[in-house]
Amino acid sequence: MALSRCRVLVGSDIPGLCAALHSSWVHALPSAELELQVFSRQQALQRHVLEDIKMHNYDAAVLDPDLIPIILRDHETLLFVQSTWAGVEPAAQWGREHHRSRGWWPNIVVCRLGGCFGSAMAEYCFAHILGRERRLADLAKCQREKRWCRSEYRYRELGSLTLGLLGIGSIGSHIAKVAKMFGMRTMGYRRTRAENDELDVCVYEEDEGALVDLLSTCDYVINSLPGTADLCGLLDGDVLRLAHEARVKRLDEQLESSGLVLINIGRGDIISEQTLLHSLNEHHLAGAVLDVFPKEPLPASSALWGHPGVQVTPHVSGISQPSSIASLFVKNYKALQEGRSPSFPLDWEKGY
Repeated sequence: MALSRCRVLVGSDIPGLCAALHSSWVHALPSAELELQVFSRQQALQRHVLEDIKMHNYDAAVLDPDLIPIILRDHETLLFVQSTWAGVEPAAQWGREHHRSRGWWPNIVVCRLGGCFGSAMAEYCFAHILGRERRLADLAKCQREKRWCRSEYRYRELGSLTLGLLGIGSIGSHIAKVAKMFGMRTMGYRRTRAENDELDVCVYEEDEGALVDLLSTCDYVINSLPGTADLCGLLDGDVLRLAHEARVKRLDEQLESSGLVLINIGRGDIISEQTLLHSLNEHHLAGAVLDVFPKEPLPASSALWGHPGVQVTPHVSGISQPSSIASLFVKNYKALQEGRSPSFPLDWEKGY
């Protein structure tokens, strides 16, 4: 029987999302009517709005991740939920609580936003890498001082550097591909064994000392790992100190090296603020570019704001675009209607 109508609950403040949903829907399913009920993040705090939502039935939902648990409490019969972001930690946490209290994992399909962040996040990472290596801040300072500093200007070509990648999913793989275009040597750290043509070397979680080996070899390391309980604090403890000591032993004293720079676009809880500051102050890290934090917004009291070795950005390395959300929602909805597997489903047991 052909689909005639779809009622979708939308909870997000992303500008243009409803228009994008209608546009994608008309192109893919022109014979079916799309009905949207929309609520804002502010409205999600209002009891009467949630009570009204509770009174209605929906076929699917498009929600910001932190709103997913609020809605699933009363709408577990939804066909599926499309997240507006790549991270789905709040939904995963709700799933774990569901499992603990009921003894089984949720039946509902929740899909994260994926397949659309590779280019944007690669641009972010290489903007910072190139800015550091080409010393753009120093050149800007020379311009302000009206000083011709050519004789003192030095830089490293990216082809002489090694890039480490923590996480080789769609984002990490895209970054590796761009790195190879610059001639960089690429090393990857992953949890499961799989081939990747963009990596020169791949080390695995199960191999003893693998993480220290990667960190001690790379000039830059980019984290794009998901936020799961077993990855929390991956770079805490002595790992950065051990990597620094291994680097010092390996490098000839005459070899130019600026140390390891961490770029974090994955999840903030992979390293604590205390460890970050200690590693920077002890020169176990040469610098840190941070787009994600355990608590967001980053509190004004955080020492990271003013540390000379840190660049803070407000979680903007890859911003969700309405067209990407809408396109994936329609694609996944059609797939589920036709009995096919959707793209980027949340694995309740793994948590991502």
